[in-house]
Amino acid sequence: MSETEKKSYFIRRMRIFCKRNYATVIALLLLGGLYFYTHKIEPDQLKITEYDFYHEKVTPELDGVVIAFVSDIHAADRRIPLWQKAMNAINQTPNVEAILLGGDLINGNSRGIKIDELLNTFSYLKNPSVVFSVSGNHEYRYRHGGIKAIRNAFNKHGFKLMQDDNIVITTANGSKFNLIGLDFMTNPHDRINQKRTEKLFREDMLNIVLTHTPEDFPFLPEKAHLSLVGHTHGGQLHIPLLGSVIKPPGYPRKYSYGKIKENNKTMFVTSGLGSAYTQARLFMKPEVVFITLKMANKK
Repeated sequence: MSETEKKSYFIRRMRIFCKRNYATVIALLLLGGLYFYTHKIEPDQLKITEYDFYHEKVTPELDGVVIAFVSDIHAADRRIPLWQKAMNAINQTPNVEAILLGGDLINGNSRGIKIDELLNTFSYLKNPSVVFSVSGNHEYRYRHGGIKAIRNAFNKHGFKLMQDDNIVITTANGSKFNLIGLDFMTNPHDRINQKRTEKLFREDMLNIVLTHTPEDFPFLPEKAHLSLVGHTHGGQLHIPLLGSVIKPPGYPRKYSYGKIKENNKTMFVTSGLGSAYTQARLFMKPEVVFITLKMANKK
């Protein structure tokens, strides 16, 4: 049999196979396409999320102030271009008075770049002096020195790592809000202990809480006006009408992503930038969040 005849025979057999098994062939093609999209396309697409937060504690001077929020960078070579896009978006957004990072900046399993390499990239930000971060679970698992090495790196680079403390942020026009940064405590988590945080809150101004995990939210006082949270990656795989596929234990599925309001407290959970294990994302793109503070009477 000649080469031409062999090729012709193979093509005929493939056509017969496809006709007899067209449903299987289509399913395999769809699954292959879905795998490629969820692993190679969506994880590298950056979404810009804008959220207006109305509250009676937002003064006329504070009205219009913008806060940039990013979490779960999980710094690796693949993630750095996405982090660069996020920094571009922050640099191009007016009135950003604080850049808040919600922890898990690196990979605790050492797969990725080290904390110093990541902090070096912060110099690209137009105003790196307003960067504030909290720790996540991966900072405590960092194999190049743990949380102590993370803290030392932040101090060396002149950035603020908040560990159960607060700072009053004064904006360019003199307005103020109170930022509370909660540490990701190693087990057992000390969330139920109200004395841990009560001294950090102010009665006279807006309180914004930066914390890594939504598990903290139910234990925060009513004075926690807005909490900005990461950790969940938005579930990474999001099925319309059903919600997030991946949900860490310890809190309800509704805490996986988006705005959650309970009593007088509001929490926004971001999908973050990266992921620690599977890179797959479906209908849950990586994001940078911009929160604009608004006076309650403007709603």
